[in-house]
Amino acid sequence: MESTASGEITPSLRLLGGPTLFDAEITRSGTAAVVGNRPNCVPTYQTNHGLDWDLPWTPGLSLNGAVVLTGRQQVDTAIPSACRPGHASVSVPGTGQRSQGGQHLPRQHPQRDG
Repeated sequence: MESTASGEITPSLRLLGGPTLFDAEITRSGTAAVVGNRPNCVPTYQTNHGLDWDLPWTPGLSLNGAVVLTGRQQVDTAIPSACRPGHASVSVPGTGQRSQGGQHLPRQHPQRDG
């Protein structure tokens, strides 16, 4: 189950985020002992929250922030108690608006490798 909400808090401040709940279960396997267990690397939940703020003293420049919370994950389907604990990750990139020949170009968002 997933839910997302977004909105403009002020003209220069935007928010986006929501939770995802995972109810994953192995239903078929060549190893009968793992049927009914959680699959490896599937968290119990994940939430994403992002904020985008246009800097008032520098037109065209925004500061972005994101927090991702991830629930515990099974690391061995044969041993249900073998889990990796939940964790959080934070990123704070920035984006800028460029112009060329008097025309604004689209914002360049950070690209992830991989």
